[in-house]
Amino acid sequence: MLPCFVYRKTPAILHDKSSPTLKVLIIRFSSIGDIVLTSPVIRILHNQLGAEITYLTKEKYHPILAANPYIHKVITLGKSWPELMDALRFQSFDLIVDLHKNIRSLRIRYALGVKALSFDKLSIEKWLYLTANIDRLKGKHIVDRYVNSLSTLPVKDDGLGLDFFLPANFSPRHIAKSHRITIVAGGTYVTKRIPSMLIQKIISRKERSFNIIGGSDVDQNTLDITSDNVLNLVGQLSVMESAAVIQSSDLVISGDTGFMHIAAAFQKSIITIWGSTDPIFGFSPYYGARSTQRSISISVEQLSCRPCSKYGRSSCPKRHLDCLHQIDVQQVLDAIETLLT
Repeated sequence: MLPCFVYRKTPAILHDKSSPTLKVLIIRFSSIGDIVLTSPVIRILHNQLGAEITYLTKEKYHPILAANPYIHKVITLGKSWPELMDALRFQSFDLIVDLHKNIRSLRIRYALGVKALSFDKLSIEKWLYLTANIDRLKGKHIVDRYVNSLSTLPVKDDGLGLDFFLPANFSPRHIAKSHRITIVAGGTYVTKRIPSMLIQKIISRKERSFNIIGGSDVDQNTLDITSDNVLNLVGQLSVMESAAVIQSSDLVISGDTGFMHIAAAFQKSIITIWGSTDPIFGFSPYYGARSTQRSISISVEQLSCRPCSKYGRSSCPKRHLDCLHQIDVQQVLDAIETLLT
């Protein structure tokens, strides 16, 4: 499989057109949420420096970036390393912004031999918190660290938060009803998925209307949730269709997932159910300094084994998953009323 190229007309450049165009390669291979969290960097580089942005990612994440008007080109990883490097060298980049910072991205940076900027992953600080409960993270959001990677450039945070763009004339196959609460039932990791029992309690005790979305990663018991006030769309939507459902919602209830970040990009009120992860690691809903939007985080307090992971786990190390099963449904119901009044 060769790298996939997507070309589009370069959008209007907001800078002195007499100056040379800065050609920037942004690297972020995965995942949905992490890519959405890089969107302020894309916008800032384009709007403030007039940069021509090329974004390198995995092929399955191409749709998330395809409609972004600040991106000139998306290149996706293929199986052929020589072909990929030839394609990247052909672009003659002036700058690399590495927002993944792993062995593969370092290898690409070394091979291209271009000036590169990267962010502070705070790996030691996260390890200290997980293993010894020593907090040296100081509540620094990942977006702020991404933007701080540009500190040597003449740019500044514009305070506009995240971006997410649906394709022009996008028409989803399944039309969700607007003015509803959308519950994101899925999540890559088991320890971040909202349990079906909690979802059932929320919809049965709340006289409001709900959408439920999620893919193959959803607790299968969620498929059986039916009610007059529920539109269950689990397993029926693409990523972009799920994003459209979120866009039409009044409120989103989600675990620590990529769709939580898409909801923040749409400036939606969000209730986040935290399982094995924690907002202290810098992945809470991010609205930007200019926003007045609100979110509420809910977790099981005083649980000694929580958090047990930075990113989530495929199973609970203690085999009880109390971080999710002990979530107080009344807290969720109260949060709904707080955010919708």
